[in-house]
Amino acid sequence: MELSLERPSGRPSERASVLRRAGVAFRVQARIVGAVILRDMRTRFGRSHMSFLISLSWPLIHVMIIYFAFVQVAKVVPIGSSAGVFIATGALPYILVLYPGRLLTLAIIQNQQTLMFPIIKTTDLILARVVVEFFSACIVVLMFGAVLTALDVDIVPQGWAEVAAAIFASIYLGLGLGVLNVIVMTLFRLWLVVFIGIMALFWVTAGATTLKLGLSDEARAILSYNPVLHSVIWLRTAYFGDFSEIPLSKSYILGTATVSMFLGLVGDRLLRGRVLMA
Repeated sequence: MELSLERPSGRPSERASVLRRAGVAFRVQARIVGAVILRDMRTRFGRSHMSFLISLSWPLIHVMIIYFAFVQVAKVVPIGSSAGVFIATGALPYILVLYPGRLLTLAIIQNQQTLMFPIIKTTDLILARVVVEFFSACIVVLMFGAVLTALDVDIVPQGWAEVAAAIFASIYLGLGLGVLNVIVMTLFRLWLVVFIGIMALFWVTAGATTLKLGLSDEARAILSYNPVLHSVIWLRTAYFGDFSEIPLSKSYILGTATVSMFLGLVGDRLLRGRVLMA
């Protein structure tokens, strides 16, 4: 009986072949999404860099209007010693959820013509808009921080890591809600108006400019379902420590964002025919 020392043929080459095909598919998908990103930006912002900067100014102007309006009123703040920091940590999370969520809603509607090319799918349009809105939100954060620094507002927190985590969680929440909005929009054309109304309710109940003090257990339980409220608490915790009567739930923010994004992507898969006919 002879003992064969040869390795089974085919397995390593099969694995290498699978990896090569996966690599090729990933590169093709990346090129498609990259091309859609460029087209989306040119359609929305034009070919000049100035148009893109102007588009970034809208969320920045929005957050600055909120900031200046309430800083003038909030001479005495319930926590901390800076009205500027208190208002900024309430307004910024709201803007980071509102704008990605609202602008992602129109991802397919504003790029409907690109679906005439068979290689481009609705998922590509969604992913492209996610990338654009993510980096736009990051730039808005940096610009807002620069403006506050220029205004001599001390924005140095107790820990930068916690600030970064809170900011990225807010952006992630906005993106997750936006991906779900894309699909809901194909079923209900007035959904964007409804979403803006929901976000207005979130703003009123998020405690962005005041603290929710002396609440009953029932009121705290109801308000705790507002994910924007938790985003505000998370960012403020990085500056003021544990201050809120409503316990911060980081998992609720991340879970809401993840489930919303998952439902949006699954809905895109299941309702693709209806989306294409919309």
